[in-house]
Amino acid sequence: MIYFASEASNLKPARWCCRNVIHDVSRHERSHILRELSNSDIERLWRIAGTRYDASVAEISASQVPNFSIWDDLPTRSEVDECSNFRGRAVLPISLGLDKFSKHIFKSLENEQLYGRVVHNNVIGNRVYPGPLYFKVAVGSSLIPIYRNMYPNSGSMCDMVFSYSLGLSDLDILEPLSVENRWPKPRKENPKPFNMGFTDYIRVAGPGVYVGMGLQESNTRNMKSQFNTIPQPLFFLMIAT
Repeated sequence: MIYFASEASNLKPARWCCRNVIHDVSRHERSHILRELSNSDIERLWRIAGTRYDASVAEISASQVPNFSIWDDLPTRSEVDECSNFRGRAVLPISLGLDKFSKHIFKSLENEQLYGRVVHNNVIGNRVYPGPLYFKVAVGSSLIPIYRNMYPNSGSMCDMVFSYSLGLSDLDILEPLSVENRWPKPRKENPKPFNMGFTDYIRVAGPGVYVGMGLQESNTRNMKSQFNTIPQPLFFLMIAT
């Protein structure tokens, strides 16, 4: 599915992929996308999903999938038991099972802010990144910080932002959920590298299918690490289940 049509308009590959490929994949078959796409396919899908931001209003309107909204895949009620679930795979050179993850998003009972939690699907993942690993969700067109000399895909737009840098007010909201035994008590600080300004930028690839790029922004401010190497973005794919 990943060998998209090469048409003249910047938007056409994204429109063709969304309307003619991903739109035809049923919710029950989305797990095949996680298995079938290679690491390079996921990175390419990130770039293609971003081409619609360079298009005209008319082209963007024409690319919309009928009756689809990003909110179809997100919780709309502030209830403890309402949760949106996603399965995902990250682009890692050597996975050891660390590339597989789940993300669960819920709406706060107190202020209707969306929060989420990452769950790794094996013992190694949970030991390397001890949880609970919470993040805050912002929905809507957002600008990805510009680090063009580091990340050619930065300085453009995305549809959602997951921020792992939580403040005291966020912890105050998350704490009561542990009392109800629905969510584990949050840590005072997320494990490294998530406590170092790590942020996920998410783009819609199609109904129920999302492609993302994670950036560790504390490192990008210094442009290079102490070893004089450029930190690389983490690309990943998520599907709503």
